[in-house]
Amino acid sequence: QLVFTHQKCIARLGLMHLCCTNLAVWFRCIILETLDVLSGYHHRGSGKTGPENVTEIPLIKSSAASRKLLGIPESHLILISLPMNNSNVFPELSCFWSDIFGKFVQTAGPYLYPCKIQYSLICAAIVYAMWRNVGRKPSSRDQNDSDNSRRLDCSSSFRGLFAGILVAVGTVITMVAFYVLVTLHPMSSTAIILIHVSETTMFLLMTASIILVADRMKNMKFKHVSWKFSVELHLLFLSFAGVFAFAVFGVIAAAFETHKPKGVLNILTNLFMILQSTMQVLFIVAGTKLISANELQEQRKRGREYVMFLILCNFALWLMNTFETQQPEHNPVQMDFYGPLAWSVLTHITVPLSIYFRFHSSVCLINIWRFAWRYRSPRETERESSC
Repeated sequence: QLVFTHQKCIARLGLMHLCCTNLAVWFRCIILETLDVLSGYHHRGSGKTGPENVTEIPLIKSSAASRKLLGIPESHLILISLPMNNSNVFPELSCFWSDIFGKFVQTAGPYLYPCKIQYSLICAAIVYAMWRNVGRKPSSRDQNDSDNSRRLDCSSSFRGLFAGILVAVGTVITMVAFYVLVTLHPMSSTAIILIHVSETTMFLLMTASIILVADRMKNMKFKHVSWKFSVELHLLFLSFAGVFAFAVFGVIAAAFETHKPKGVLNILTNLFMILQSTMQVLFIVAGTKLISANELQEQRKRGREYVMFLILCNFALWLMNTFETQQPEHNPVQMDFYGPLAWSVLTHITVPLSIYFRFHSSVCLINIWRFAWRYRSPRETERESSC
């Protein structure tokens, strides 16, 4: 809601600088994380091992290219092989790193990396929207939307809420079972089959929900607004490209493993992922433009429970993609086909976008859930179109 009315040139320059900075941070994170993974494979492939009493910092352990990007001089690399049993060389620093932050950074790094990507994209989109609104006076329609957004009606959503909670709980149980099976038996086929069956089931349920809610909303009318895509829809298409690329690479790899159950399940999962994601994008694009055609539709709110179900399912998939999809045990077919190096590069580019797609889809579906079933009289519609 912030609008700049003074010093417009300086405001535009500063906001565009912030937008480009966030995009640069996003690109830099992808490069550094990819280089770090490649360096890890290089060290394991060369068979280099160090003493057991030496703690290495994962980020500084990267290749020379990543150190150059980080701006770390060679003189600072003494901290790489810091002996943990030597009390004469910075004992407080070595104890502080190894006991508190060392293992935490190494363990949490793969899960915090997508958060950095999502944060950079969200900040870039928000700043870009602010840049577009520099010097623009708020219209009466914007003020009406801000007043209406304060009201929250949860009617006709409880069935979808309970069904979505059941799916989310089932997702958590599946994730726990996956990690237990992988811990007991690495690269276990049971864990892979379990996760693919759960994902395929969820995609089928979400696809059926989209078909049902589209049938319930077919008699609603479109808003009298232009079909110019907003920043939210541009972000939706960008993240959908990551989902589509990840699924296509998975189908290509699994096409050569059709004689195994893992290959068949991989193909089915990725195909249903493409189908569900495509239908969801089309529904979001159309649903953001729909409103109730009469007061009866506003009262009945047919199909609203399916939108709530889709919101919770996307949140469950967001959790699953964050904690499972990046694991090598989740994609053994792709690892064998593309190799560890190539597949790590592909996942570091596509998986963060896939995670953001589920998060951003939940936000867009919440907007549909809140604003689509609101009736506006012809007089209000004429006033908005005149604005």
